[in-house]
Amino acid sequence: MGEKNYFIDLEGAKLCRVRVYIKTEKGVVVDLVIQLERWKNNQWSAVARYDCAHGALHIDILHQDGSKEKRFLGENNLNQAVTKAIDDLKKGWKDYLRRTGYGQEEDQ
Repeated sequence: MGEKNYFIDLEGAKLCRVRVYIKTEKGVVVDLVIQLERWKNNQWSAVARYDCAHGALHIDILHQDGSKEKRFLGENNLNQAVTKAIDDLKKGWKDYLRRTGYGQEEDQ
């Protein structure tokens, strides 16, 4: 069993990053957390998170006001899901920030 933890800096973002956690068994992803984070009020806050909690791959969109959206994705291949989740957060981070109330792109 292997585990990887790392961060991805986002192009054009000073106060945002993607946190990646991947757990594998025999080269197959068995668990993951891919999370967009925003630095605000002297701490990192989750904005959007892909994970396998609740028994299925889903994305949580976490609003600054404390509300949360959950969408199950129906993806069974977690190896492919890692790539898709990272790409989504890298390409859509500005939209996620606006949607959740975590700030406008000019203060990134």
